[in-house]
Amino acid sequence: MTLFWLSIGWTFFLLVLTIWLINKRVCRVIPKYPYLFLFILAFFLRIIPGGFLVQGSNYDIDSYSIVANHVLAREDVYTAEDTQGRHPYLPFELYWMAFAKWASNLIHVTFSVFVKMLPIIADSAIAVMIYLYLIKEIPPNKAFFGGLLYAVNPITIMVSSYQGQFDAVAMLFLIACIYEVKRSFFSAGSWLGFGILAKSWPVLALPSVMAAFNSIKHKIAVLILSSLIPLVGALFYIYFFHANLITVITKALSYNHGIGIWGYTYFLRLMGTIFSGWWAYLYNFILGNGRFITLGILIIVWYTTARKEKLTAGLLTILVSFFAFTHAFAIQYLLWLVPVIILNMEYTWLKLYILACFSYMLLAYNTVILHMSITNLLPWPTADLAIIIPASIPIWLVTFAWAISRIKHGNKTQLSPMPARSD
Repeated sequence: MTLFWLSIGWTFFLLVLTIWLINKRVCRVIPKYPYLFLFILAFFLRIIPGGFLVQGSNYDIDSYSIVANHVLAREDVYTAEDTQGRHPYLPFELYWMAFAKWASNLIHVTFSVFVKMLPIIADSAIAVMIYLYLIKEIPPNKAFFGGLLYAVNPITIMVSSYQGQFDAVAMLFLIACIYEVKRSFFSAGSWLGFGILAKSWPVLALPSVMAAFNSIKHKIAVLILSSLIPLVGALFYIYFFHANLITVITKALSYNHGIGIWGYTYFLRLMGTIFSGWWAYLYNFILGNGRFITLGILIIVWYTTARKEKLTAGLLTILVSFFAFTHAFAIQYLLWLVPVIILNMEYTWLKLYILACFSYMLLAYNTVILHMSITNLLPWPTADLAIIIPASIPIWLVTFAWAISRIKHGNKTQLSPMPARSD
């Protein structure tokens, strides 16, 4: 119980510190070694909860352990009965899961702590990458402020350190891609490919990254590289684990979890539960076709707004629109927006977003994800419909209003294509 309240206090401390920094909006003193300072600070703020304050396992950690057992036994993860629904991703992090399992047994460190080290390190490195990107665009003190703001924010810390999800790994690759766009189409496409291999959602950045180059050759090269690397990753896995390529690819592409727990799909689910009939039919239609609706809306947003914006602004428009109109959702998605908001320096929206996220995440993590105590009040899924999901509505409303604003007004900074070059 002491650790529980310490973890709550830690997150509140980070929230207050983050809001104070956003209101301050300046960093007058820069350390002698800013890269090292940002990484060490970010790592410290993440390892405290990840290594000490949050004890025990959760559904995701249990999934990593099951996957690790199969990898160590050279068994196919994608066809094993006990991994169904537990690893709907391309084969990338599963090697780390296996290593973490082996190493934790060897050195007698709890697996739930050791396996979080990769997302914690990746999340810490993002603070450095934000600084490296921003220092090319703005004065050093403002660039350092951006990295510092990411280092202390509680939202990504809860995802990486409390839950142990790997979205920070994919985001690190994506920011590396953005950083490399002005340097090399080969590096940019490669980093994006690794991001998609880690988690499929960085594919949302592909149109904006391709549009950043005015050479058709470079656009095609980025498309090929970002597709080839995930394919090679899958082929590597099927060769060593005697798996089926179609099965591996299908598992990743068919992932459609989290319908009815976010945005408009929650209201359809709620109405279908209460009134049945036509509402239930509409909700079932979303279950089967929601992904096509989401994709269609994002295509419209791309052609009307995002393609006219510079890379980071276009990516922000797409991601905010995804949050506003997506049919499916998982709480770790909330990490995606934080670094992209900071890269665009939209700190007023960042404050609203963090405040809205914090109350929902604090409730969900401490009554469902880390400790299943919400059922002491109401049985599941009634507790989900009546308490947990409604807590996410403020975040959805913030992103919805933000998406409408960006779609309606666009971004005044027009796309500045990269000059053609032959790396």
